[in-house]
Amino acid sequence: MKLISLILFLVLLQNSGISQNAVDSISFNSIKLGQHISEFENNFYYISGNEAIYQKDSSLRNSILNNIKNEIREGIYRGNTLNMINQIPASKTTFFFYQGKLFKIRWDFRKSDYAEFEAVSKSLNLYLLKTLGKITGEEFGLMLFWEGRNNYLQSFADTDLFQIEWRDKDTHSIVTQLN
Repeated sequence: MKLISLILFLVLLQNSGISQNAVDSISFNSIKLGQHISEFENNFYYISGNEAIYQKDSSLRNSILNNIKNEIREGIYRGNTLNMINQIPASKTTFFFYQGKLFKIRWDFRKSDYAEFEAVSKSLNLYLLKTLGKITGEEFGLMLFWEGRNNYLQSFADTDLFQIEWRDKDTHSIVTQLN
C-alpha cells in the first residue's frame, strides 16, 4: 500500500511540474533566455531615448536613459524569423537585455494587422497550452500564465492586442528593483 501511495504521489508530482519544466526549458525560434546580446545585434533597433516619443515626454526619456545607465537595453526586432510564434508573425517583437543577456521577450499581435484577430489569439493560446501544458495558476480574465522555477510566460488579450511575454524571473526582479 505504501508503494502504491508513493507511486501515485510521484505521478501527481511529475504531472504538476510539466508546465513548470516546459516554461524553463522551452525555446522559441531557437531563442533561449540568457543568450548574449551579440547573438542578435544586427537584427535590432535599440531604443536610445532620442526617438520622437521620448523627446516629447521627459519622464519617458529619463526612464530609458536610466535603463541604459543600468545596462538594460530594449531592442525592437527588425527581422522576419524570430518574431514568429507557431508560424504567426508578431506585429512587433521587443527583446530586453540586462548586462548583455536576454531576460525578456514580448511579442505583440495587433488587431489592426489581422483580419481574423480572435482566431489568431485563440490559435496562439492553444499553441501555448499544447506546448507548455496546463496553466500554473487560475485563469485571470483573458490572461493565461505559466510559471516555472526560473521563467515565467504569460499571454494577455484585450480588444486590440494579444501579447505574449516570456521572462527570466530572477533577472526581471533585479531589473525591477533598479527602476
